[in-house]
Amino acid sequence: MILDNYYLVDQGFSPTSFVATTGRVNAVADIEVSNAVTYGRDSIYTLKFRCDHLIPMNGFIKVTVPPSVVLHESYTLARGSCSTGTCMKATKSSFYMLVNNKLEAGEIFEMKIGGATNPRSTQPTGFFTIQTFDTDQESEIDSGFEKIT
Repeated sequence: MILDNYYLVDQGFSPTSFVATTGRVNAVADIEVSNAVTYGRDSIYTLKFRCDHLIPMNGFIKVTVPPSVVLHESYTLARGSCSTGTCMKATKSSFYMLVNNKLEAGEIFEMKIGGATNPRSTQPTGFFTIQTFDTDQESEIDSGFEKIT
């Protein structure tokens, strides 16, 4: 809120602006993979995490997978957590999940990603990343996770 060229900051006023920063998405466990030793097979990846800030009802969680893991869009939207929740905008590397009920700051959330093909290698996959967004699907709340399998 701007009052006579001043920005409202908590309980006081400041003649200079400020930049809000995002919080972190923190992994609380290693990524679990069904069919972990069967390469080139569709598997379910289980990610467990908590966020620094509340994700409001109708907010979004975006998951981006590393290049060595390929999402099959139609399967991803129909399997794992997406089979009981609302997922959208799936590509070969990411998808969005609608948060049906608000997710409190610090609350552990478990997400299962279906329709993902295991890499054809025993090398580490690269990072999975998670971002959370407000209801406009553009204002980032938290980001991170950054775990490999």
